[in-house]
Amino acid sequence: YPDGADLPDAFLDQARRNPDAPALQADAGSLSYGQLDTRSAQLAAELRACGLQAGMPVGLCMPRSAEAVVAMLGILRAGGVIVPIDPAWPPARRQFVTSDAGAQTVLTDLCPQLPDGGLKAAGLLPAGAAVLLYTSGSTGGPKGAVTTHASAVNRCHWMWQDYAFGAQDLFVLRTSFGFIDSLWEIFGALSHGIPLVIAPDEIATDALRLPAFLRERAVTHLVLVPSLLRALLDAISEGGVLKGGLPALRSCISSGEPLEPALARRFRAAFPAARLLNTWGTSEVWDASCHEVRAVPAEAVRVPIGRPVANASVAVLDAGGTLLPPGFPGELVVGGIGVGPGYWQRPELTAQKFITTRLAPDHAPQRLWRSGDRARWLADGTLECLGRLDA
Repeated sequence: YPDGADLPDAFLDQARRNPDAPALQADAGSLSYGQLDTRSAQLAAELRACGLQAGMPVGLCMPRSAEAVVAMLGILRAGGVIVPIDPAWPPARRQFVTSDAGAQTVLTDLCPQLPDGGLKAAGLLPAGAAVLLYTSGSTGGPKGAVTTHASAVNRCHWMWQDYAFGAQDLFVLRTSFGFIDSLWEIFGALSHGIPLVIAPDEIATDALRLPAFLRERAVTHLVLVPSLLRALLDAISEGGVLKGGLPALRSCISSGEPLEPALARRFRAAFPAARLLNTWGTSEVWDASCHEVRAVPAEAVRVPIGRPVANASVAVLDAGGTLLPPGFPGELVVGGIGVGPGYWQRPELTAQKFITTRLAPDHAPQRLWRSGDRARWLADGTLECLGRLDA
């Protein structure tokens, strides 16, 4: 992990070294690393001229596009914090997120409409904040989880170091900006000089059209929730809409939902040469653990969520906060660089979910996030997620 790095830093290094290399590929046109550098720098200068201060939230309500990536980089380079607002959300949710975040401006194109007199600091996020990502509200009301530059850079650096992507790879931006995996899709590519192909909204979640898009563009790396992975496997199966599979695919991350053993076996049969990674993470801490799925035993009930990623720690605690040995289920808690400052403007909830404690008498105090997930260690040192502790 490059200590002290911000998300745009590695991209800027790539842009200076290889300005003519392709960065973004989209139906509306492509951008080189140098062009992306120039355009995002121009937007950053405009935002600063309008009064953007470090830590100020800026809404981003744009479909997946080259312009949206320019906007993200521009916000970050100006010192702002990205607040993703999915255009497909209902109006009430878009309004809630904008208001709750305190975003006085929302980028819907590269000519934002700003308040009279420019931007004012109604509230600044903590130092090091990069993205304010609102949770779905499935375990309570939506709340803004602060993702830091350190967490995001560590996540990208860990995966690149452990799974050896190369110049021949091609990433795809398919995930909505409202989900944290989109950060990996964007910065996992741009921080290492890899081209990023942008899937149009009408294709990104259409399992019947997505396979042809991935095959035509020779995409090598993919992030999918298991439900969409299942639909994609159905589409490329014998008699499906695309015979011949996806010959360029080298790796796939499954995240966001439990990966069932039967689905993992289907992937392994369809793509025997490709990696399948089952990750566990949330908006609060991004990915905290990862399991490379190889053989899946016939008797398997669950696919493990693996071991902690670099610079993360994971523990299983009982109701009293005591460490549990292998085989005993308890609450999964996360420590390390991925644990951010908490929930935006939710001090009581932050105090409840983000705690500082000693996991053992001889351990130094550390900041932990309580996930609310039920998990246990297996005998081989991997983790198994057993669902939620609540209803």
